[in-house]
Amino acid sequence: MKKFLKAVFCFFGLMLVLVLAGLFALPNAKVRGSMVGAVPKKMSLDRKKIEAPKMLLVGGSNVSFGMDSAELSRELGMPVFNQGVYAAFGLKTMLDQSLRMVCGGDVIVVFPEYEQLTNRRSFLGAGEGQVAMLCEVDRRGLLDLSGEQWRLLFGDFLGYAQTKWMKPKLWWDARALPWYAVDSFNGLGDVAAHKDVPRKGFATPGLWREPALDARIGADLRAFVEASKMRVVFMPPAYAASAFDLNAEFIAALETAMRENGTPFAAPCERYRFDDELFFDSIYHLVYEAGKERAARVAEDLKALVNKRSETCTPHENGRLGEASLPKEL
Repeated sequence: MKKFLKAVFCFFGLMLVLVLAGLFALPNAKVRGSMVGAVPKKMSLDRKKIEAPKMLLVGGSNVSFGMDSAELSRELGMPVFNQGVYAAFGLKTMLDQSLRMVCGGDVIVVFPEYEQLTNRRSFLGAGEGQVAMLCEVDRRGLLDLSGEQWRLLFGDFLGYAQTKWMKPKLWWDARALPWYAVDSFNGLGDVAAHKDVPRKGFATPGLWREPALDARIGADLRAFVEASKMRVVFMPPAYAASAFDLNAEFIAALETAMRENGTPFAAPCERYRFDDELFFDSIYHLVYEAGKERAARVAEDLKALVNKRSETCTPHENGRLGEASLPKEL
């Protein structure tokens, strides 16, 4: 019996060593060469490089594509930096990361993909995209994961470790898809690699059937606003007209739910409904040339909300989005 238990212990010990080595000891050059690899550079553009008060744009690729942060900065009269990279990281992860970059007096503007407000997994982080980011480029983010995230991502960690020993995932080919490469962002964090590139087109998804706003997500958003001690503003993402019209009733219900949750959008969602011809390769990715128009709309909507007074930069060290207390009825 003792030999059996020893053999079992050694087997699982070996498996653990192989998993940890796969996750952290074997670098994935393909991931680091993709836009995921830009996370450290974006996280380094912090208090020392951008004077306070600044505006931090938070969201997935919906905010990194088709945004002109320089134009937004000129319109608002304050520094602007675009933190957006990839929606699959999960909105919670993006919010946690934002708290490492802000100081007293900063403004956090959140552009969530609609799915991140309706689907719990999309909010917390979906699959190996988030795991790759945490293991390859932002290991500090492992400390921000909630218990719920650890449970959801357990299988994804194992799957990602396996690919490291067999055949690392390609993710995005930096040569074929330069707009998804590590160097696709300009100095203010906007994707600029698709400038003057012909649009690729996109497939319009079907009807949404999830709740308009997941109650747990609503509680977490309120918790973030309270914990951040910053001025937090929620804005609708740019969205293709065909997809918007198909789900107009659902989006209206989401707007109502966000308002009732105490985390309303600062502008009507319909204001960021853009013609299909202005989208590059998905319903969320505006073409480069549309960035100036989008920035002008955002600036107009935020001018009344932004306090331009200069304040001393006080680093925000402790805030992160934890597991919020849920309403009793849940």
